[in-house]
Amino acid sequence: MYTARTPEIEVINTGNGHAREEITCFLEKNGLGIDDDIAQFVIARYQRKLIACAGIAGNTLKCIAINSDWRGTSLSLTLIHEAELQAAQNGEHQLFLLTSPGNVKSFRGCGFYPLVTVDNCAALMENTPVGIHRYCCQLRSQYLVEGNNVGSIVMNANPFTLGHQYLIEHAASKCDWLHVFVVQEDVSAFPFKERFAMVRDGSRHLQNVTVHPGSAYIISRGTFPGYFLKDKQVIDKVYATIDLMLFRNYIAPALNITHRFVGTEPFCQLTAEYN
Repeated sequence: MYTARTPEIEVINTGNGHAREEITCFLEKNGLGIDDDIAQFVIARYQRKLIACAGIAGNTLKCIAINSDWRGTSLSLTLIHEAELQAAQNGEHQLFLLTSPGNVKSFRGCGFYPLVTVDNCAALMENTPVGIHRYCCQLRSQYLVEGNNVGSIVMNANPFTLGHQYLIEHAASKCDWLHVFVVQEDVSAFPFKERFAMVRDGSRHLQNVTVHPGSAYIISRGTFPGYFLKDKQVIDKVYATIDLMLFRNYIAPALNITHRFVGTEPFCQLTAEYN
C-alpha cells in the first residue's frame, strides 16, 4: 500500500521544545506518555506529518508509536533499525526495548527477543536471544557455591553505610553463602568503582560472601529506569516488577539463590516500595 511512499527519518533531541511538544501530542493520541529519561527520538514523517517515533533512553528503546495507517508496513522495521543505529552512535550496543505485550510479535520481527512480560502491562525485550543466558552461564561457571540456603542482596550503596554493613553481616549469618550485587549504573553521587570498593572492603571480614559488579540485568536503566528518576516521585510498579522477575527467573536459578535480603528504607519512597 505504501511502497511508493518513502517516509523521512530524522533524529530529534528532547531539548527541542517544539519537537518535544509535537511528539508528546503524537504519543498521547496513541495512548502513551513520554518518559523524562528519553534523550532522543527517532521520528518518521510523511508529507511533513509525524507518523512514527521511537525514544532512546541510554540503552533502552521505548515510547514507540506508529500511526495506525502505517501499521503493518515496513515502517516499524525501518524505525527500529534507525533507532539501533543512533543508539550505536551513542555507544550503546546491548539494547532493551519496553513495549506492551501485544507488540512483542512485531518487535521480534525487528530482532528483539522477550525477557519478561508483566500481565497485560509491559514487556521487556533485548536485541539478542542469548544475552541473559550468556550472563547467567558466566555467573554459574565462576561463582556457583553449593548450599541449602544461598542468599543475595542487591544494593546501590551510595555511599556504603553501617546500615549496609549490618545488612550484609545479618544476611551472611543466615546463609551458607551470600551473593552481594552492587548496582553498576554510574548515575549516583558516588561512581560505581568507589561504591564497589566500599562494599568489598566492608564485607572483607566475612568468609561466605561474594561481591559482584551488577549488570544491565540488575536495577539498570534498562530493567528499572524509574529507580534513576526519583525526582518524578512516582513509583512505577511495572518497572519494579520487571526487574524483580528478571532476578527471580534468571539470576537466582543460575546461582541457586534461595533468599533475597532487603533493608528498610525510611527516606526513599521508591526503594521502600521496591523492597
